[in-house]
Amino acid sequence: MPRVIIVDDERLARDALKSLLEHIAFVEVVGEAESIQTTIEQVKEKKPHLLLMDIHLGNENGFDFFKTLENPPIVAFVTAHTDYAIRAFSVNSIDYLVKPVSLTRLEETINRARTILSYPPAKEAVNPKTIELKTPGRALITKIDDIAALYSERDFTNILLVQQPRIMVYRTLTSLENLLQEQYFLRLGRSIIINLNCVEHIKIHLQSGASVSLKGVEEELEIGQTAAKRLRLALENI
Repeated sequence: MPRVIIVDDERLARDALKSLLEHIAFVEVVGEAESIQTTIEQVKEKKPHLLLMDIHLGNENGFDFFKTLENPPIVAFVTAHTDYAIRAFSVNSIDYLVKPVSLTRLEETINRARTILSYPPAKEAVNPKTIELKTPGRALITKIDDIAALYSERDFTNILLVQQPRIMVYRTLTSLENLLQEQYFLRLGRSIIINLNCVEHIKIHLQSGASVSLKGVEEELEIGQTAAKRLRLALENI
């Protein structure tokens, strides 16, 4: 069974990854670290097979870890930054995951590690339909079914969740759309995606589109006329 250490200087980010790993069969989290020195100590003590490592660790850089041990464990980088991928693979990391990380994507990384370590891939996850959403203050693991709608605001995306406060993440709408493969998510235009299963009521406005009431969401979602027509047509065909 692969033994994993999570390396991130943010406790909430470590907790989020640990929560995801609890849903993946045949993997064991044996330690956590928030700095290069702590990582070295954990590696020597715990003898992990795999590190899930952020690149920015306070004032340190995750790449510096590779200079510290002669035979380090294999590493997969988990970061909010997209511009280090080439360098990551140049130091022989096995994967490069961009936050927020979905359970399915993390499972791919674990199975890649299992293959390298000559373990058979673990094909089943207890709950494959969760997603990690990282905000400046926390990392939230939520069921994909509980995402009622998403709408963009410049480089940020607002996410309306069932029976939870609205959150804003520093991700584009398109990057999140790629994680939402379920057919009940419908993109209504450049700036809005809606969960058809969460639509409770549509109030049509003659001049300005419509207001959409969503299950478990207090605020109504305002959409334009074209989006309203597309939404009504999609709901009629369900």
